[in-house]
Amino acid sequence: MPRLGGLHQSYMKNKITINDTNYYLLECNDGYLLIDAGWSGKFNKFKESLRRLSISIGSIKFILLTHHHHDHAALVQDIRKESKCRLIIHESQIEYLKKGKTHTEGIKQYNIYLKALDKILSPFIKYNYTPITLNDSDIIVTADNYAIYTLTGIKGKIIHTPGHSIDSVSLLLENGDAFVGDVAMNILKVFGQGYRPVEAESYDVVYKSWNKLINSGSKTIYPSHGDSFSIMELQKILETI
Repeated sequence: MPRLGGLHQSYMKNKITINDTNYYLLECNDGYLLIDAGWSGKFNKFKESLRRLSISIGSIKFILLTHHHHDHAALVQDIRKESKCRLIIHESQIEYLKKGKTHTEGIKQYNIYLKALDKILSPFIKYNYTPITLNDSDIIVTADNYAIYTLTGIKGKIIHTPGHSIDSVSLLLENGDAFVGDVAMNILKVFGQGYRPVEAESYDVVYKSWNKLINSGSKTIYPSHGDSFSIMELQKILETI
């Protein structure tokens, strides 16, 4: 059992990084909650990363998906072959997960420099992955501010934070740690986007999600790409818009 103490209790955050994408393991009841699991063909690398952390794949009890993209969901079916873990997903993710394909329609890069980079890299990226089959034990989130304590023993809530994609969600812990998927990033800042995602369906919606994270009490952002940073970095950008 994890130590489920007060507001400032220290959750253990183990991080696996594959192809510059972070996957976080949080202690939960009798095991771990894994935030995202992606990149087709990287299952062996994922298992080796688990071994280095001395975590068995069978101890993964839940996978929480921040959104359906290939670098966040492509390993789910592989993991479920060796673990009886349950998925925690938002209802808006279902149609995409069942198709097993990153929805790219409407996605745009923040500026022309990132657009040029995407044009170079996209032919080398596999956007399709094994479609995800849901079962009766999986948890489908239909309401905002969905508390997961009773389910997992983790004091936190799932909030809908679209913008990067329409189905994006974040996990906000009671202590202010926010695992935000791709609604904010800390990479490629030389291209001038700051902590914005390098691409998004709508940057205006991204900014609304940032405000939601701020107003919900977020303190530290744990992105799927790059190192953690203070919520104040997002506040600074919002003040310039």
